[in-house]
Amino acid sequence: MAHRKRSKNLSEAAKQRKQINAELASGTILPPPKGGYPSPAEHEQILERRSLIMREMIEVMVRATGGYQQKRFVNFINQYGERDTTVVRAALQRGFQRPDFLTEEVWIYRQYRQAYARFGGQRHFLSRPEYEDLTAENGKLCLGRLLLPYKVKPSARERELSNLLITPHAFWEDITPPADPPRPADFNAPPVDYYAAPVSELLAWGWDLNPKVIKQKTGNLKHWAPWVNDLGRMTLDEGLLNGWPGEAASWAPYHALELLGILKAHPWAANLCSLVDRENDWLSDRLPEVWANMGIEVEKALWPEIEDRSRSKPRRKLALSGLRSLAERYPARRLAIVNRLAVLLAASTKEEANFNGCIVFVLERLEAVEVKEVIEAAFEQKKVDPHVFKQSSLEL
Repeated sequence: MAHRKRSKNLSEAAKQRKQINAELASGTILPPPKGGYPSPAEHEQILERRSLIMREMIEVMVRATGGYQQKRFVNFINQYGERDTTVVRAALQRGFQRPDFLTEEVWIYRQYRQAYARFGGQRHFLSRPEYEDLTAENGKLCLGRLLLPYKVKPSARERELSNLLITPHAFWEDITPPADPPRPADFNAPPVDYYAAPVSELLAWGWDLNPKVIKQKTGNLKHWAPWVNDLGRMTLDEGLLNGWPGEAASWAPYHALELLGILKAHPWAANLCSLVDRENDWLSDRLPEVWANMGIEVEKALWPEIEDRSRSKPRRKLALSGLRSLAERYPARRLAIVNRLAVLLAASTKEEANFNGCIVFVLERLEAVEVKEVIEAAFEQKKVDPHVFKQSSLEL
């Protein structure tokens, strides 16, 4: 009887895990645990438990492989419970899908902006510089605690920062009741341009950026084709880009940008580069994929961004990431892109070492063995910043 009961419990746990994984994979927001949302004290305990699971799970992923990893995952379930273990594992998997370092800072800030739109409540809304400064402080506190040879609970300041940053964002989704942040009376944003239907519909789509949801709302693309210029104008609308994240309209630039990619609106490619120069940029990391969706015609708009040394570094790095996406999406153009990047690297100077490291990063990701000698020469001539890229691993 005990064996049957244990088998039944394991079967139920497997079903629950499968359901949670399916919901997380689909982008569906998990419902709260049975019994409703936890109290504030319980909420903090759950966050601490999930942070502990993540720490231990990362250690297992670094030190173990294959079957042992799976065995340890089962042990996590037995020790910490099905829900918390599965949520943490999904959060780690989601983290692995983040963009490369050329654009990830923007991606991270958008995760915060989304979390704030859902759970912000009375919290102060952080600009991107504020967010990055407090994230750095929180990271130092957390790292210092984790490096201790014994377990220590987060300090009051670390808990305060985690609450303000709503971090880790993925841990909040199923245990935090919605708390729409009211727009402060002193919040200022430029006036929003006027948009006619159907483009005006995007103003109501809101913070849910699940691609499946967007595709469902988009419907027939022929419906949108005549409105490409309005979509481009909406993507760059400062009133929307600087809008209050708790209001649905402020997310319209994201939806408009996705539509520009789907509609292959490559004439807008160069204009969109200006997104990255905004102080509170939360959108430009989507450009490499959007450019790839637009088609190979985008390539000619990206080279001037890369080769013009008067452009900002973030702008040049963004264009580099865009070229990588194009080369991966359109293999026929890969060799031409690789060779032109190699020429740029060979002609560069030591003063451009930081950007050269980004070029090497892209060439490595494109497995550009054809230009291995150029890369090696750049390292020998100390033209590559070792803080960006330490060494080449390409082999003939």
